[in-house]
Amino acid sequence: LVQREKISYYGLMVPEDRIMLRAEIQKAVSHKKHFAIVYRIVSADGQQKWVWEQGICTEWIAGEPAVLEGFVTDLTERVTSERALEESENRYHTLFETAAEGIIVTDSGTREFLHVNPAICAILGYSEEELIGMHVEEIHPAENLAFVLAEFEALSRGEKQRATDIPCQRKDRTIIYVDIATSEVTIDNRHCIVGFFLDVTERKLHLSQMLVEHEFSIALLNTRTLPEILSFGVNSAIRISHMDSGGIYLVDAKTHSMDLVYSAGLSGEFVKTISHLTADSPQASIVHQKRPIYSQLSLLIDP
Repeated sequence: LVQREKISYYGLMVPEDRIMLRAEIQKAVSHKKHFAIVYRIVSADGQQKWVWEQGICTEWIAGEPAVLEGFVTDLTERVTSERALEESENRYHTLFETAAEGIIVTDSGTREFLHVNPAICAILGYSEEELIGMHVEEIHPAENLAFVLAEFEALSRGEKQRATDIPCQRKDRTIIYVDIATSEVTIDNRHCIVGFFLDVTERKLHLSQMLVEHEFSIALLNTRTLPEILSFGVNSAIRISHMDSGGIYLVDAKTHSMDLVYSAGLSGEFVKTISHLTADSPQASIVHQKRPIYSQLSLLIDP
């Protein structure tokens, strides 16, 4: 390299970096300042390497720069490691953002949500901005909180890696059930639990329906009176729907009016107001369409 005409230092540089390098050096020299630049060169064995160069113009002839002095440091290993880390982070970010399962990264000590993905936002009905900063106890029904927190502590201590049939309360206050698989990770010196949420509400409802139907079939074999059958039917429907009350109407085949023959969980005063429904009443119209009279409003309104 020294005093050879066949090879110039600029000739070692990757062509795409030469213009940038010249411009940066000329700028520093014109202001009589040090320059520090990262660029690529091609070594004698053909390998491309990253280097960091720092230097300054030390001699001038007739006002023009004549000698540049400095040193060059091989940064290849560092740059390669940084790029590998960046690629790994990009892959993680892509998997995190596109995962079908809901994901929440939670501080195990404060139970604060630090990171969430789009899938968990869809499951719980919150935006990312709303969920981040919330705490574990804010997405579960109050009546199940003691059980949920006990499960969370067991997961935090590593005593278990999966919790099943965990009740969650969506933003619209509806209750869903999830299975949660977890792993531990340290982020910014904070011990965190990464929870992977799978919505199992439909599965749980299906299993519940199968159990109730089985019990109902057995009960019918052992029941002799109509009130007993109606009672078991209403209470079975309440269990399946997770509602607090319910009732059974008989429909007059001629007038299409409806009379309440059995109810559970309803106050006496309320029963009086709904015991007889005329054919033109809104409730009767819904029933004739084979839809429940009392349900969530969103389920009664056609999209």
